[in-house]
Amino acid sequence: MSRWKQGWTRGSLFAALNIAAVVAVLMLGAGVAVADPDAAPGDPL
Repeated sequence: MSRWKQGWTRGSLFAALNIAAVVAVLMLGAGVAVADPDAAPGDPL
C-alpha cells in the first residue's frame, strides 16, 4: 500500500469516528430530552 493511500485511509477512518461520536452525542442528548417529560423552566408549554 502506498504511503498516500495509507494516509488517506487513516484520515477517512478518523473522520468516520468523529462523525460517529457527534451522532452518538446528539442521540444521547435527544434521548435525555425525550425521557424527561418535565418542561424546561420558563417554557410556556
